[in-house]
Amino acid sequence: MRVLLISPEAGENYLTSGFADTINQLAQAYKFKGAEVRVYSPYYERALKADHENHLVFETNEIVRNESYKVYKGSLDFHYYIANKAYFDRSGFYDDEERYPYWDNHYRFSLLASGALNHAIKSGFIPDVVHTHEWGGALAGALVRGEYAKYLPKTKVIFTIHNVDYDFHFLAQDIERVGLPPKDFNIEGYEFWGKVSMLKAGILYADYVTVTSIGYRGQLLHGDLPSGIRGFLETHVDKLHGIQHGIDYAYWDLFANRGQNLVEAKVSTKTVLQKKLGLAQDSSFMLYCHIDKETKATIDMLLTILQDVLDLNVQIVFGVSDDYGDRSYLSSLAAQMPEKIALLSTDVNIDNTRKALSASDALFLSHTEEPAASIVLKAMASGVVAITGYNCGCSSILTSFDGTNFKKANALMVEKVWPDYMLRELRKAVELYENSNSQWRQLSLNAYSLRQTWSSTVTNYFNLLKLK
Repeated sequence: MRVLLISPEAGENYLTSGFADTINQLAQAYKFKGAEVRVYSPYYERALKADHENHLVFETNEIVRNESYKVYKGSLDFHYYIANKAYFDRSGFYDDEERYPYWDNHYRFSLLASGALNHAIKSGFIPDVVHTHEWGGALAGALVRGEYAKYLPKTKVIFTIHNVDYDFHFLAQDIERVGLPPKDFNIEGYEFWGKVSMLKAGILYADYVTVTSIGYRGQLLHGDLPSGIRGFLETHVDKLHGIQHGIDYAYWDLFANRGQNLVEAKVSTKTVLQKKLGLAQDSSFMLYCHIDKETKATIDMLLTILQDVLDLNVQIVFGVSDDYGDRSYLSSLAAQMPEKIALLSTDVNIDNTRKALSASDALFLSHTEEPAASIVLKAMASGVVAITGYNCGCSSILTSFDGTNFKKANALMVEKVWPDYMLRELRKAVELYENSNSQWRQLSLNAYSLRQTWSSTVTNYFNLLKLK
């Protein structure tokens, strides 16, 4: 099977990007499972690592707008990059310095899709599957069905939505300039409040639409998410599937080759992190809270009950990304209580997240937006017990502790993600940790034992393709 992946972020030569890492791991898993794989993403020159290895392999014009572009190949044999200085040599991937979306994003990413398909076809790589990602890759499906249909008559299209809150809208006057058929500009098609929704176009022309967990699919169809696209997904529910994405355990499991049992390893890593962050070096229960632009519900929830949490014997580590806007407030809290609260930057070095999780006892997570499920799985790879809701994306693979099932339970979960409910479960966790330590250790071991690999993810994608 030949699989062609198109994504607005991917490749081995860029600075840290969790999204790019997801696509890279997925591509590797496809290859491991025996597929011939190619991955196409933009050539973002300003984001390249200093030691990148790319070389020019192709230069031509694509067929939608007859625009010129180049194709570079990375050091790995299946990574290709679509280059156009006017489109991709900019300060940001999607937005300018003031975080306003580029007005021509639809032109930029239609070139990505068209350029990728054009190069694959001309170089003899006729894919069985085009697996495209997010709104930045969404126009590929329309091009497979339209401009490139005669070359790809049997090609299936998978469109994966990683976060439904992200979309790009543009004016109807540009419909044909990006390869969309005008006949589908209506509410049942890709129209959204008088403009074109790239996300809706991706859904419309795909054979299969997937999201990154079974629970996230349920949230999109039955929850109260703010994207405004729920009705359209309900219309296409028969082709909407939840496939749990995996993580790279070779990276996220710091304990695999330590020669220590899990309890001993976590005690030693906690001591190291406490010293590094200036926290009290004691046996306090350590709670990790991951904060970025997707996690507003989680940080708001924790701040609501913060005083009650601090009354417990708990230390809080906030893993804060650079795109979080209220870092100064958290910094002031840490300055007031340095032995109990600490901040750790998670953007400069992703290894900080891994080290914080390896030292922590529990993860506090109350938001439903992805990549919530990914954070839970990464935490569990370090024996961290998630305190979260049944609406978490990966809840279908979690077992909540009910007071008796400590041999199977690996999380503490609430039916309603309300402050008092989350606080109740946190208190339960601290009580177990301090007074029923053998049971807490078992919960931690159960969490550590759960494995959701990329190989199993790709197996589910292959099974999906057998449905038709």
